[in-house]
Amino acid sequence: EFSVRASFLKTEALYSLGLENQAYSNTVAFLEKYPKSPLVIDANFWLAKYDFNAHKYEQAESRFLEFCEKWKESKQAPVAHFLAIYAMLEQKKYSEVITHTAKWSNMHSNDSLLAEIQFINGEARSQLLQFDLAALSFAQSSKNATTQALKLRAMMRQADCLYTLGADNSVRYEEAALIYKELMIAQEQARGTSIQMAYKLAKCYEKLGQYEAAIDGYYVNIILQVENWAKEAAGTSVVHYLQAIGGTIWYARAIVDAALLYEKEGSLDSLKSAEAILVRLVDTQLPCADEAKISLERIQGRLSKMIVTSEKTLE
Repeated sequence: EFSVRASFLKTEALYSLGLENQAYSNTVAFLEKYPKSPLVIDANFWLAKYDFNAHKYEQAESRFLEFCEKWKESKQAPVAHFLAIYAMLEQKKYSEVITHTAKWSNMHSNDSLLAEIQFINGEARSQLLQFDLAALSFAQSSKNATTQALKLRAMMRQADCLYTLGADNSVRYEEAALIYKELMIAQEQARGTSIQMAYKLAKCYEKLGQYEAAIDGYYVNIILQVENWAKEAAGTSVVHYLQAIGGTIWYARAIVDAALLYEKEGSLDSLKSAEAILVRLVDTQLPCADEAKISLERIQGRLSKMIVTSEKTLE
């Protein structure tokens, strides 16, 4: 028995040394030599996991499903089924993912992986444009999450689905806004994610026609916030700071979108505010810089006409 176990443990040793092909061959040889060993279960699970880690998802799915059929009562069965479903997701087999997540939930409802399964179900449904059901799955995942990271990730995806549904029902924008606001606060230390949530929150306000709240969200929670953070990081430019936190697109979009709302309002003061915001982005290497330049030229043209008209009126 000791020699049999040592033969299998050789697989792990080879794999840890980076000798993956030798580890794989050793496991195959082990199964051929000791087909009745109790370690056959572990060996088959290892082969399936090897294929999964090597991104051989079709083969991994097949191995894991076969494992679940042969050893459905084993302690590895819930994980094997979970990884089979994950392999399906990687292959974009979304309908099969939905079918198998339902089966998994019925069989292992008390397992610690339940929240992960619900998250995967949400991802598959969102890919099939079933955003209402996806939002529900993400909400369940958030509720059952055993880690804060998964809870927040599920909340983000739930809010994104609700935002998409807002096009047909504005109440969904309100629901999404509540989640984005909670996430913006919860992710305060992860500043790149925090301003992403702030941007999406402001976008909800914009979609709801709450333009003052939207502008305030773009300007105060993103533009000024980022500039204050950059000042605190002595010697760091706004551009470099944004690159460091991964927030360039959200800062840039906040400038462009805030300027568009100011321009839409159309007063002299609003156009001047739009101009003042846009100059932050023009001539940088940030996203949307070209778009900002075009908007700035258009707004400055409108300002020039308004000033000329005002001067003629005074005459």
